[in-house]
Amino acid sequence: MSENNSRPRSNRGSRPGSPRPNKPQGRPSGKTRSSSSTRGSSPSSSRPRRSDSTSRPRRDETSSRPRRSDSTSRPRRDNQSPSRDTSRNVRQERKFDIPKALLPIPKDIDLSVVPKTVLAEIRLIAPHTQDLVKQYLAVAITGIESADFDRAYEYAREARNLATRLATVREIAGLAAYYAGKWAEALSEFKTYMRMTGDPHFLPIMADCERGLNRPEKAIALSKNRSVQDLDAAGKIEMRIVVSGARRDLRQFDGALAILEIPELRTGKRSVDVARLRYAYAEALLAMGRKTEARDWFVKASLADVEEETDASERALKLGEI
Repeated sequence: MSENNSRPRSNRGSRPGSPRPNKPQGRPSGKTRSSSSTRGSSPSSSRPRRSDSTSRPRRDETSSRPRRSDSTSRPRRDNQSPSRDTSRNVRQERKFDIPKALLPIPKDIDLSVVPKTVLAEIRLIAPHTQDLVKQYLAVAITGIESADFDRAYEYAREARNLATRLATVREIAGLAAYYAGKWAEALSEFKTYMRMTGDPHFLPIMADCERGLNRPEKAIALSKNRSVQDLDAAGKIEMRIVVSGARRDLRQFDGALAILEIPELRTGKRSVDVARLRYAYAEALLAMGRKTEARDWFVKASLADVEEETDASERALKLGEI
């Protein structure tokens, strides 16, 4: 996952039939205060008043213990600190203990896979945590790129636990959860990322997570979010692909086909976005039982798929055998 890579695309729409803390209170003094009923008691209170004859004798009159004079007082050492300061230092040392790695860190870890934008954000957290977060993210990103999604999910989750307030960390955690099929967790991470940054480019992925949770109606509703208008051309196409899949989930096949009929469908441009749009169109036709037309559009999708991201050619061959 490098900074130059394109934004992630939903991976469900292309598969056949798949769908502040409160104000702190004052510190207690540890002393028990008298109630208002006893503080203003009258002289007739049951507690006897001490008379002059029975009053406690003054210490300087009766005590045989000699008073320590200034000349014999024990001097404080210069390096001696009060016990209160000592306990405070101990608390600070405990607070800033370096966290232990809960997951093993590979010896051949490649930290260069962590984008510079992510590294810049990591510098905002406590110094004693930065190295471990970077290592966890490096393993997670490598796992995503190598399709080891379960491992990527585990390490991204631990990084998230150490740096919950970093938007880029929540983004990577969301992607890892998404690719691992953890739809609810991925949706939560993307919502948090969008709330923290205002960036809507994960809206198609969030809609796809709703499909994964068997909530196609919510996927369609999410496509009507006002922020969808802020998506780039590729993002808007991706949202249409997800909504088409949600319509198929609801057996609204005409609607699934109609939402994909945009000018980009028949353009002569060859790109991944055009290939995915045509692939989804072929899926919608196939769901309607129009197999010959579906095969033709799988062929068109394979011709536009310059990066060979889809299996359109294989799908076309299988339909040619029918």
